[in-house]
Amino acid sequence: MPTYKASFFDVAHDRGLSTALYVGKARLGICDRSYDAAAGAPDQFPPDNGKDKIDFGSVPATDLRGSIAVSNEVNQLLANLNSASPTNYSFIHIAEPDLTGHTSGWGSQNWSNAVRTCDQELGRIFAALDSNPVLRGQTALIVMTDHGGSGTAHTDPLVPANYTIPFFLWAPGIPAGVDIYSILGNRQDPGTSHMEYGDENQPLRGGDSGNLALALLGLPPIPGSYFQPQLISPLSASAFTATSGGSGIMSTRSAFGTGGSASTLMLTSIETLSDNRVRLTLAIPAGRGCTVLFSPNLSGDEWSAIGSYPPLPIARTVQLIAPAPPTSGFYRLRSP
Repeated sequence: MPTYKASFFDVAHDRGLSTALYVGKARLGICDRSYDAAAGAPDQFPPDNGKDKIDFGSVPATDLRGSIAVSNEVNQLLANLNSASPTNYSFIHIAEPDLTGHTSGWGSQNWSNAVRTCDQELGRIFAALDSNPVLRGQTALIVMTDHGGSGTAHTDPLVPANYTIPFFLWAPGIPAGVDIYSILGNRQDPGTSHMEYGDENQPLRGGDSGNLALALLGLPPIPGSYFQPQLISPLSASAFTATSGGSGIMSTRSAFGTGGSASTLMLTSIETLSDNRVRLTLAIPAGRGCTVLFSPNLSGDEWSAIGSYPPLPIARTVQLIAPAPPTSGFYRLRSP
């Protein structure tokens, strides 16, 4: 009997989040079949949401080729994103650049046109995220490829064009153009070096995307997973906008509910980092959202929002790296 391999769908589903899968290749139906009601593992956390880890799965009978087919695939995702209750975790795979690379060659005009088609569809996805108030300002998007290519193949592991991939993260609080390595504590840019999996100073890899997405949701990594990137910077709106500088921090701890209970919204720790930024650790109960406020004075009306977290159906612990205050100051949590 094969050993069950958990996925990011397991982690999200078992903690009460909704999930969706859209793929452009027929053979990737194995992803849906591996985590359906028959093959999925039992739910690990109450309440029991069943064994089917993917709430909605779209798998074509044949590979999706051409701009019209790609647009129709994205239309399914957009119907989800434009709804009143979009899924918490959605995964979409567009096959066209890979299919065209194998027939016309990576870097060919046809391949470039396929990439251009994906870029246009990505614009539609961004527009949907911006137009839905449920998603605007509180949604992260990871865009990457699973491999590169040279000629009409990508089989030689020593050819840089085969293993070098684009990897983009778009999320609240991430300034445009920032180097993604600057917000990861255990990944380093390899430059032109070819890195083996056992080497120190690992680069960001495609395999990191699953656990990176889970971290953005405030969820733990996939059980037994090897690729576990560590975020070190904030992903909350306004967290990068305050001026830097300042010295020590005076703090207050704010809580709603009974101390230490599962219903408590609490600021559990405050740590001043070496560059005077401040790391805040928050415990957020299931079904609760919160806004983190800062003020240089404990009294008065000078409180300003430096981070915001929407309610999710699960309890979670999150960290916010706040800008260094100009002077000592105070932090407070506000919950609707």
